[in-house]
Amino acid sequence: YLKMTKTWKLSTFPKTFSDQEILLSPIDFPDLHPNDVVEVYHTEDEEEEQACKRLILEVQESSLNHTNSGGSSVCSGNAVYIAKEIAEAFGLRNYEPVRLRRLKEDEIPKLESLEVIFKEEYLGRSEMWRLKNHLLTESRCLHILKRINFSGIWITVERLKGPGGVLQACGVVTPETKVIFRSLSAMVYLYIQMSSEMWGGNDYFDKIVDGFLSELFERWVQQGCVHDVTIVLFSRCYYTAHAFEDFPEEMRSCVIKKNDGRFYEDFYRVIIQNERFTDWRPTLVQLRNIFPTYKKSLLDYHKSKGTQIPEAYISSASEGNFLEVINMSLNTFDNHYHNRNLDRTGQQTIVITPGVGVYTVDRELSLITKRRIIDSGVGSDLLCVGEQPLHSVPLFKFQSHDDKKGEYGIPHWIHLSFYTSNRSTLLKSNFIPRIKVPYDIVPDGITKPFMPGGTFDHIDPKSSDFFEQYDDFQFKKLPIPEENADNVRPGLLLFDPESKSKRITSNRRRWTHIFSEYSSSSVLNCTMGVDWKSLTTPASLPITTDYLPDSKDIELNYVFNEYSLNPDEINDNSGNSGSSVKCYCDNMEVFRELISQRLAQGFQIVEFPSEKIKNSFIKQKTVQQLPHIEFWLSIGQIYHKVSLSANMQTIHVTRYSPITPVNTSNHSYKYRFQAPDNDIYEVSWVEFNTQKLENFNWNHMDYYVCTRGDRDFILTESLKYWRFRMHIMPLTSFIPYTKKIKDGISKYCDIYECLDIHNCVREGFLKFAETCLNNIRRSKKSGCVYEKSSIDKEDVVQYLKSKLTYLNKQATLPSSTFIAAEAIQYLLELRKIDLNKKQEIVAELDGLRQHCIIQHASGDPNVPFNDGFVLFYFVDEDSETYYHGDVEAFHNEWVEIQFSADKISNSLLEKTINKYSKEWNPTYRSVTLNIDTNNKSDRQEWGHLKYQTHVDSDSAFEVTLQWSVATGALVSELVHGWSRKGQQMYGLFIIPVPSDPFALPVTPNSDPVRGPIFIELNTEFWKTSPSLLEEDNFTLEQRTFLFRETIARRFGFIPCYNQQRSSSIFSTHHQYIHCTGNCFLLIPTQLKLNTGIQGYRDSVVSNSNENLEGTYDQTDFRPLYDHSKTGFIWSWNFMISRRWKMMSNTGATGSILFMDKLLSDFRSFCRNEDGRLQNFWNECWK
Repeated sequence: YLKMTKTWKLSTFPKTFSDQEILLSPIDFPDLHPNDVVEVYHTEDEEEEQACKRLILEVQESSLNHTNSGGSSVCSGNAVYIAKEIAEAFGLRNYEPVRLRRLKEDEIPKLESLEVIFKEEYLGRSEMWRLKNHLLTESRCLHILKRINFSGIWITVERLKGPGGVLQACGVVTPETKVIFRSLSAMVYLYIQMSSEMWGGNDYFDKIVDGFLSELFERWVQQGCVHDVTIVLFSRCYYTAHAFEDFPEEMRSCVIKKNDGRFYEDFYRVIIQNERFTDWRPTLVQLRNIFPTYKKSLLDYHKSKGTQIPEAYISSASEGNFLEVINMSLNTFDNHYHNRNLDRTGQQTIVITPGVGVYTVDRELSLITKRRIIDSGVGSDLLCVGEQPLHSVPLFKFQSHDDKKGEYGIPHWIHLSFYTSNRSTLLKSNFIPRIKVPYDIVPDGITKPFMPGGTFDHIDPKSSDFFEQYDDFQFKKLPIPEENADNVRPGLLLFDPESKSKRITSNRRRWTHIFSEYSSSSVLNCTMGVDWKSLTTPASLPITTDYLPDSKDIELNYVFNEYSLNPDEINDNSGNSGSSVKCYCDNMEVFRELISQRLAQGFQIVEFPSEKIKNSFIKQKTVQQLPHIEFWLSIGQIYHKVSLSANMQTIHVTRYSPITPVNTSNHSYKYRFQAPDNDIYEVSWVEFNTQKLENFNWNHMDYYVCTRGDRDFILTESLKYWRFRMHIMPLTSFIPYTKKIKDGISKYCDIYECLDIHNCVREGFLKFAETCLNNIRRSKKSGCVYEKSSIDKEDVVQYLKSKLTYLNKQATLPSSTFIAAEAIQYLLELRKIDLNKKQEIVAELDGLRQHCIIQHASGDPNVPFNDGFVLFYFVDEDSETYYHGDVEAFHNEWVEIQFSADKISNSLLEKTINKYSKEWNPTYRSVTLNIDTNNKSDRQEWGHLKYQTHVDSDSAFEVTLQWSVATGALVSELVHGWSRKGQQMYGLFIIPVPSDPFALPVTPNSDPVRGPIFIELNTEFWKTSPSLLEEDNFTLEQRTFLFRETIARRFGFIPCYNQQRSSSIFSTHHQYIHCTGNCFLLIPTQLKLNTGIQGYRDSVVSNSNENLEGTYDQTDFRPLYDHSKTGFIWSWNFMISRRWKMMSNTGATGSILFMDKLLSDFRSFCRNEDGRLQNFWNECWK
């Protein structure tokens, strides 16, 4: 070992010099080897108490052999070189003497746990496990603030703890080290309960806004958080009614009757939605401005319509809709994989209430909520601003039909805390009054006793034994009323919150590796203070746990299912060797991926501490004698055992599930909801239900992983896979109009003119499909020119061969493969034919196919020649293709996009009629995609690109990236690379969009706290139009649709397709996206799908003239949702993150000022202010 008496000169270097942490000369340190751990410190820090602050680093191979471009060492003698930022963090001064000592194995400080933080990254649970393995093998020596890159993911070491929870500056990761992942960019739902206590004189609202929220937002700013925040105010209003008939017809659709016979409605008002602010002060001002009118606006909401309603009052906090709020968030969180934001990790619900944590709840809904929270692993915090009670909280009182009886429960799955402002903490004394005496029972004389005078009349104060009699009276035993003996469940201790114990069960052990103080017999005291760390940087569910049922429990209460996989045999039979995704190197890689897939779906790896193995299902001697690699994983009451045989050939999977299935009952819920920028409470509904985890098709998923997405094992909707939906739109032509609006040059926003953008879209899509979607690189042909000025049909082939650039050097394509659109373009130029007559050229080239001169690159002679990025080859130069006529296998590897054959027209109305006179729905195709194009990952990664098969020049083109075996950071890198190239090189604008842009309640899995804005069109002036009065309802519907379509175009909206099913009341298939990507528009119509704008008269829904809004069917919990009136449905694009704003070249994407101006002017136009709407109507029919 190196002697401690030797000193070395410290020299620091910047990042640009080397990516190593320490550089040493092998001549000066001949005894050092790679993976040795050394400590560095100044000579004055030799005292033992300073040891915990010393810098500890691991020596790498390149640390000892760092050379310059000439091959000579860059390290001079008698010096230690350390990265500048590390030296400054540990107070090591440049050019001053330091000591360097190699540590023995027992001297190396081991880490019990470590916390890492990350920002604007999507870090899946699979990546968390792989990252920990990376730390063990590649970067095991850590120090505070160390930055680590893994597969494109950047994390920062925030905190290190040694044995016993002692904080350390440095340490080494071991297999037993617990890694805690905390996110600075999570999805946070903040709910504020506006119960009756808010107006009870205690200034609870000020305590929430000026106290808690102000302090929370300040901490977010200090930590650099960029959380995706939604703030919702919610209330429950009761009505003094006796029957549904007491309510007007339009109210009955949303009124609910409780078990006790009372009627109520739940109201939700979204203040901000999915916002990422750096300054939250305007939000606090907005909340303060809403409070004075909130109560009146709620109680008088139905009165404003001029109808007589029963008297309304806002409920107390204990009778509020607390569990409903939690479940609405869970509905959103459960579908996080549908709209996967690549800049965000983590989900959290924070409910702020003026109550004290006591709620009257429905037992069934409580069980559903408990199961959902435990299975999802989502943190739910209840923060109370009222005084902490003397009994245990949170506390649920379950609703009962018998008012004399009630049962209570303590929900351990809710994290509760009480907020006390700093000012209150400084001013208040140790004495906390728990009872506030109502003023109306206090006598006028404050010094007079308010208790009845006869209370102690039987005691003579002059008696010598007065005090003894008084004590006997005070402490005498009181009889327990028999009728109330069953009010409280036996064993539930409510009145000692400071000593309340929680037995750690399997459910609570989901989070056990976050808290180092947890153990098998740990007793947790109620923590009433605010846990600012979890509210500022929420932790992700740990990837490990320590609970497994014992063998007796497994045998009695579980059933099992098992199967085996041989990856080599499966791949030999699948015939998928031609995939663009590389084969697995070995079966160990497949085995690790099966573990990763389970972690990604919420499972946790069960770790077995030596002292616990003897009591678990796995006996200690069995573990020692295992001839194979084995993992146990769990989620809820589901357990999986995945093992790899000793010969590394066979993977065995055993699944354990409870004999008695978990209750999966549904809870239906309806409510009123007000979205931002909306001025009414829309009627909405939702269902709350638990997931049937035991029904997940793991056999199919495992085979999907083994075969790398072979056609026999594809991703299905029942599998939870991740998806990222995008629209690709023309960019260049719209920028000048957008700039005029943004810069204030134009007062109005209806300035977008009808543009002929066919040629630019055509060229851009060809290049985009070639370089981005198909990842093809080719150089242009070296100037071969055909000498004839005009050619005959016989010379067409030779002409094309002389002009076309082949897609050579592609392993699975014939050497003479070319792009169909390029062949068409060359012949158009040769024959000097306009593009709108391209069908003549297409027919001519299809004739060459029929004569077997050219053929589709799949080898199928029956595939017709079409315009677009379609691949063909010359048969005479290639005898056969790799795919041997298998078109399906070809389309699984290559993206082919056809151009629409629409007639080019300068008339907007003519374009619209042409567009909707044919089938609306496009066709889609899926291709396997290599995600890791730059080879950054430690595994094989792939996904699938679902795309439209046809491009329409005046519509948005949809692509959706779907994956299960891919890293989120690499997916983000791929799509952002596409976006940059599209904007800078091809004139295309790529923007992420949600799978359900409008979140209509009629849509399955709709987001319950999201809703659109209905903008009604003023049609009063139509009543005076003679031409319209003469038309029937169906023709009028066609005309009004065409008019609204034209309005949308003038405001810069582009048609976009969707695959959502329509309501029975109106069609949802006519959707549009703004050219900036900021918002969506839906034109609700009653035209039947796929019949076209000139469809049959019987396509009108039979009840088209009936106003169904407000009707109520007692047999169905769902109110009928109707926006079939003449107008538009507007929605914002919440998928635009800060990174997408910065990348956009539109100049207005993500700009709140631009969005507010656009919506305001659109509403003004639809209201016919200044006669703009009527003038535009007259212009359209001139």
